[in-house]
Amino acid sequence: MVAVLLLDNAISDHVSDTLADLVASKALSRIESAANRFNSSADFAAAADTRQAEALLALNKVTEHLMEVSLLLDTIVLSAPMTIGAPAEHPAHPTWAAIAASTPTQKQTALPLPPPAFNPTASAADTRLQQRILRDMRMVLIEIDPADESAPKDRSTTGNSALCDKLNHHLGEVNRADTAMDTMEDGKMLKSTMWKTLVLGLSYSECGAYVLEFATADAAYRFHGYSTDKMWDIVTANFGHLAKVKPKAYNLIAHFIPCCS
Repeated sequence: MVAVLLLDNAISDHVSDTLADLVASKALSRIESAANRFNSSADFAAAADTRQAEALLALNKVTEHLMEVSLLLDTIVLSAPMTIGAPAEHPAHPTWAAIAASTPTQKQTALPLPPPAFNPTASAADTRLQQRILRDMRMVLIEIDPADESAPKDRSTTGNSALCDKLNHHLGEVNRADTAMDTMEDGKMLKSTMWKTLVLGLSYSECGAYVLEFATADAAYRFHGYSTDKMWDIVTANFGHLAKVKPKAYNLIAHFIPCCS
C-alpha cells in the first residue's frame, strides 16, 4: 500500500512539473513575440522619421530655388522699359487685290508678280473669275476609249500617280530633244534654256477622260503642240492608241436687246 502511494505522489509531481514547464514556455513565447513586434514598430517609426526629414530638406531647397527665381524675375521686370500705350490694333485681313496693288518690297522681288492683265481694283467676284480662267489655261482634257486595250488599266490614285510620273519622264525627253533642235541655227549651237513641260496633277473622270494640270499655261500650250505632232507620239504612247486631246469649249451667254426703230 505504501508503494502505491509513493508511486501516485511521484506521478503527480511529474505531471505538475511538466504542466508548469509548458505554461512557462508558452508565456515566454508570447512575451518574445510581443517584444519583437514592438521592436519592428520602433524601427518602422525611425525609418519614417528619416524619410520625413529628407523630404523636408528637399522641400527647403526647392523653396530657396523658387525664391531666387522670383527675385530674378522681379529684377528683369524692373529693369525693362515701361511702355504703356493704347493696345495695338490688329491689321485687317489683306485681300489679293490689296497685295497686288501694293509696291513689292526687296524681299518680294523673288516672288512671281501678277500678270499684266490683272486689275487690282477689280471686285472679289472678278478676281475669282480671273483665277479660274488662269487655272483653266493650265488644264488639258484627254479623252480615251475605256475598251481600248492599249489604254491605262489602273485608274486608281496609285495608278494615276504612276501614269503622271511616266508622262513627266516622257515629257522630259521630248523637252531635251526639242530644245536641242531649237539651239541649232545655220549649223551653229546657240545658248537656249530647256523647256520645262511639267504635269502637276493627273486625275481620271468616270466619263472616260483624264484631266491634266500643268505647272504653267505655257507648259499646257506646248503639250498641245506635242500632241498634234506625230514625231513625239506623246498622247497615244501614254493614254492609248485611241486617246485624243479634247479642244476647249466655252459657253456663250447671249442677251437679246430689242431695238426700237
